[in-house]
Amino acid sequence: MGVVFNNMTSNFHSRWDEAVKLKQAKKLDLAWEAFTALAEENPHSAFFWSNYAHLALMKNRIQQARQFAEHALSIDSHNRFCRSLYADILLQSGDSDYALALIRKLMEEKLDVILIKKLVKECEHQKRLKEVETDFQECLHRYSDDDELLAVAVEYYHKIGKTNEAIEYYQKIINQGKATDFIYERLIALKTHGKSSAEKIKQLEVLLKMPSQKKNIHLLGLLAQEYKKISNGMKPKKSIVKSSN
Repeated sequence: MGVVFNNMTSNFHSRWDEAVKLKQAKKLDLAWEAFTALAEENPHSAFFWSNYAHLALMKNRIQQARQFAEHALSIDSHNRFCRSLYADILLQSGDSDYALALIRKLMEEKLDVILIKKLVKECEHQKRLKEVETDFQECLHRYSDDDELLAVAVEYYHKIGKTNEAIEYYQKIINQGKATDFIYERLIALKTHGKSSAEKIKQLEVLLKMPSQKKNIHLLGLLAQEYKKISNGMKPKKSIVKSSN
């Protein structure tokens, strides 16, 4: 911490360490008291004010969080942690246009899937999901092999009603050899949404004929489940994927 607070006393450093520990332990009221006392000494550090802003956000003090983050950025406008935090604060403040502009800039520099998830969630809440499709496509083009981003992409395209695109990204995850049982189940659910067990079986058998998939235990397990439904005379369960309507 000496580099960050090189003009502060050793007493400041020890109190800072304690304040951080309280924050990490989520003892937010005690942490707030500690940070407030430290702030009165006016450390000219973007690092300090970014952490103070994050604590304010944790306590749902949105206006103070924004004020502290803006102060941090006035000290160091290139601080990525603070810029990412500020985008989060803007989203929670309902200033989604400004947040989107900042997130676009951050995405040009480095992928941040957490921010993308928050952006999608906020845009869904405001019924503005389709407005960020171009940004999503650009991000996917730039970071096309990121597993987390592909998973977010599947959900995003499904939510805006573009099932074919969702299927495409699920397939990409599978092709990379990183699919889980859940991924296979969701892919089959998307491909066979609203169809009978017989139709699901047909789809699964087509996939299992592919040389790369013929011994896939996930697909074989799903196929066995559908055969069991038919043999027991059960009606197929509703798809695990919600309708996009």
